[in-house]
Amino acid sequence: LRAVSAASASGGVRGAALRDARGGQLREAYNDAVNELEKFRSQHKAFAYNYIAKFSKKERGTGGSDFMPALGGFRDTTAKHVI
Repeated sequence: LRAVSAASASGGVRGAALRDARGGQLREAYNDAVNELEKFRSQHKAFAYNYIAKFSKKERGTGGSDFMPALGGFRDTTAKHVI
């Protein structure tokens, strides 16, 4: 936890993982966290489809946005952050 706090203070956790000099432990932990976040985003998209989109003629979220493409984009962007 101290390493994450220090990394956040010095420019971000991803940057610290890129500079990891401890045998890749921070990089591995970072990638594990990104992979779990990607799984969460995939499950969120599946729930949104199963409970909202498939019952709606128009896939519109709050404020009229197309939420299914947005949720897929968030998931895909997250996956790109693996180091």
